[in-house]
Amino acid sequence: MEKIDYYLNHEEERQRIALRGLSRTLRDHTYRNRLHELLSITNGESQ
Repeated sequence: MEKIDYYLNHEEERQRIALRGLSRTLRDHTYRNRLHELLSITNGESQ
């Protein structure tokens, strides 16, 4: 509950965290990255 209250009262920090998460999602969670990971696993390659 304390964290909820904190972030509800700190809009800029909450937005900064959200934008960092969005940036990481767009960078790391693409079809290309997922396909590469899937093929690596099915081919028995270590990550």
